[in-house]
Amino acid sequence: MEHGGGLMSLYPPIANSDHFVSTTDRFACIVRYGMHDTVVINDRQYDVPMQGISRLKAPEIANVYNYIRSRWYPNLPPMSEAEVRKQLANCTKSGN
Repeated sequence: MEHGGGLMSLYPPIANSDHFVSTTDRFACIVRYGMHDTVVINDRQYDVPMQGISRLKAPEIANVYNYIRSRWYPNLPPMSEAEVRKQLANCTKSGN
């Protein structure tokens, strides 16, 4: 897990994840509210709900994204606190 590879069928990978790249516009929502639907990541299905962390504030969510980005996705642009706030204002409680 420390290398971002997930944990077999329980937790999906964050490194080299087609899902992460395709959902950066909803990242803050996913972190805040979790994901409760079945999701396919790198051609593998995951159906274990992922809980959100509702207590995280916009700066903390931006820091999480920017850490992931700097560690595994250096070609993606950084995310500002303003972008996190914008995402949170437009998301549903399901994070999707």
